[in-house]
Amino acid sequence: NNTCYGDQCDYFEDRSYYIRTPFKIGDVVYVIQDDSIYSVIVKSFYQSESGSWKIAYVGDFLADSDFTDINKTVFYTKDDAENALK
Repeated sequence: NNTCYGDQCDYFEDRSYYIRTPFKIGDVVYVIQDDSIYSVIVKSFYQSESGSWKIAYVGDFLADSDFTDINKTVFYTKDDAENALK
């Protein structure tokens, strides 16, 4: 029987170790760099040596940003990125 309720099964994982990511792998996001907007694809998430969570992305370049950069230099839409440059 594979029915599981809450933490009442042998394969239950402690979800306190999970993180909620702001994007999904493969999502297109918009990055501001040197006063230009780039469309990039989210490739992975990782924790840096300092403990901050990073978004790795690829487009015309390979780079990463901290989760704290969301809505500062990394945006969900091109319109949001354009408004940030104004």
